[in-house]
Amino acid sequence: MKTQKTDRRSERSRRIIGEAFIALLREKRYEDITVQDVLDRADIGRSTFYTHYYDKEDLLDSHIEAMIDALSQHMEQAPGTTMLLIPSLGLFQHVQEQRRLYHAMTRGGGLEIHKRTMQAKLSQQVEQRLQATLKKPTPTLTLTLAAQVVAGTFLTLLQWWAEHDMSISPKEMDGYFQRLVLPGIQNMLTDEVL
Repeated sequence: MKTQKTDRRSERSRRIIGEAFIALLREKRYEDITVQDVLDRADIGRSTFYTHYYDKEDLLDSHIEAMIDALSQHMEQAPGTTMLLIPSLGLFQHVQEQRRLYHAMTRGGGLEIHKRTMQAKLSQQVEQRLQATLKKPTPTLTLTLAAQVVAGTFLTLLQWWAEHDMSISPKEMDGYFQRLVLPGIQNMLTDEVL
């Protein structure tokens, strides 16, 4: 992703581009959307788009990262909320609320980009959270592997849930996630690593 300028004009341009992209995702498959489609919908020039994004994959990546960051920040600031590794309950709730958008983002070629970006962002977040909370020094490889397992498990559950029409509640899905992940991560981090 390109370096994000924080001036008001740049923020406005990114917002307009993002809104146009999301509107297009609701209408057609990710792989059928072109940068020209985004330009036409946002009513901007090509140079404005390329000032902020390398391509449409970069645009999708940035939206996924922004969603995870916003949910993480919200979960950390919400009174009485405990976020153990990632904002899993908030992510399940968000996906359910934005079901049509999630399906649009993951249709066709968007699925692999979506999974890759979420895996990377969630893994990074988990690794940082573990480093901040562990009291004893832990090998970086152990933290990296633990973070990959947490993110991978979450994404597998999310994909299964979406494929089964989100037939159970976000809270139940979060319960499955926590029961699947927490005991293994606790054991991995407390046992002697060979």
